[in-house]
Amino acid sequence: MTILEQILCDADVDYLGTNRFYPIGQTLYKEFLEYKVVIDDESWDRLQVKFLSNHRYFTPFGIKFREPVKQMHLNQIKQKWGWP
Repeated sequence: MTILEQILCDADVDYLGTNRFYPIGQTLYKEFLEYKVVIDDESWDRLQVKFLSNHRYFTPFGIKFREPVKQMHLNQIKQKWGWP
């Protein structure tokens, strides 16, 4: 993967590691409900946990500045439901 491809991948999901995680996520949640991708808050959070757990940033900036915040969001969702 080229550096340009890495930058584009990180930019596409930059919000995961920012304070925009919940507002943008809420918009995506509504869309997923509409298309029956998820059926309720719990199924949405399970999908989020799976995605966040498998996602990785590629650039040094993403790794240093976005990854810790993304991990915080992941932990918040898990704590909400008492998941390990």
